[in-house]
Amino acid sequence: MAVPMALYTTAISVSLIYTDVVPPLALLALALLLAGPFLLYRIQRRYFVASDCTCGMWDLWRLGIVAIFFGTVFTLLATYGILEYVRPGYITGQFETVLETYKQIPQLKDAEVTETLEYALKNDLIPTAWEFSLQMFVYTNISGMLMGIVTSMLASRTYYRH
Repeated sequence: MAVPMALYTTAISVSLIYTDVVPPLALLALALLLAGPFLLYRIQRRYFVASDCTCGMWDLWRLGIVAIFFGTVFTLLATYGILEYVRPGYITGQFETVLETYKQIPQLKDAEVTETLEYALKNDLIPTAWEFSLQMFVYTNISGMLMGIVTSMLASRTYYRH
């Protein structure tokens, strides 16, 4: 069950990493993010039906947690590999782009957030590829756990016909 989730979350990650090179990938990443709950629901519902409707909501929630966790382990490693070896300057480049954008906006030019970004860039306080990838792994798992509660409630519904 983790393989489809691994491929799915990796596609989102790669799409987001390459949006600066291929801007339409931002739309693909957004569409994939919005469709994520539907994929999880389908995985849970398929398992529910395969179990002859005997597993409960909490069983399906655990299934979702496990599928997302192991799927995003693969995504963590793929994201790290891309950021460390294929696009090593990506994170710093993104920080620099944001800083330059903030400097163009009169309200943000002298704001604390702009000074903080400058300080971080000057003092090499930008997250490493591993730190960035690990943060994405944690955020994906937390959001997946929350999303999984809702999808497991829906997937565990039985439909009776009179």
